[in-house]
Amino acid sequence: MAPQAAGGEPQPTRRDEFRVLRMITTRWMDNDQYGHVINACTTRTSTRL
Repeated sequence: MAPQAAGGEPQPTRRDEFRVLRMITTRWMDNDQYGHVINACTTRTSTRL
């Protein structure tokens, strides 16, 4: 835990230092080419003819 927040508390830098980890399900289009989750909210519509 190297970096510190504004309050002076050390921030977690490794996965095992976080108190809570949550698995989330994403669509293929919600991830970038590196597997990171894109934080944009998009509305997808389709029309049938």
